[in-house]
Amino acid sequence: MNSNDLRKSYEFSVKGTTAKITLVMSILSVVRLIVDLRRLPLSALLANILKTYQVVFHTCVDVLLFWLPYRLPPWGKDLLIFYSLLAFVFLRVLLRQAQFNYRHPWIILHNYGNSRMKFFVKTGWHLFKTTLLWPVQVLKICSSPYLVVANGGHGPSALYFSKTRPVEGTWQGLYFGDARIMMLVRLTAIVLGAFVVIAFNYAFSI
Repeated sequence: MNSNDLRKSYEFSVKGTTAKITLVMSILSVVRLIVDLRRLPLSALLANILKTYQVVFHTCVDVLLFWLPYRLPPWGKDLLIFYSLLAFVFLRVLLRQAQFNYRHPWIILHNYGNSRMKFFVKTGWHLFKTTLLWPVQVLKICSSPYLVVANGGHGPSALYFSKTRPVEGTWQGLYFGDARIMMLVRLTAIVLGAFVVIAFNYAFSI
């Protein structure tokens, strides 16, 4: 890992106005939590945080799965939240790949018969399958983690995963970064974001 990889992963994952807004929210919320730490027993504090987590995230699961004839037990909701969280981390990298390929007419022309609808259908189905089965796919990406684009006679290739990192000066193409670092930074941002949501709701629910 080097500073260039970290910069690319930061720009890919958390850079923007939203990150700055959530930072302010987190500061205010953490201040409130620190105040409570000084005046509440640890057990009461943890109980309040857990209650806020359940109110926020378990309610979201209930809303999304309202069509089921039964409700998931609390542990089932936690498992679904955890699985979905890691799936979104993985999906963000795949979306990067899909967005790049969509912007190149040569790829659409020669790989999808010049049909953007065909691209959307095939890519959408691929994203759905790989996201649903992300544990298997993550292992494949970790064995070939480097996102690269080779330049050829017809212009840039599709964005693909490579086992070896390109060496600057000896390789013709573009290097987009290490997918493992991207997923790690994205996961960190989501966990911090979740903490902000919980802390912010907790701060105004006591």
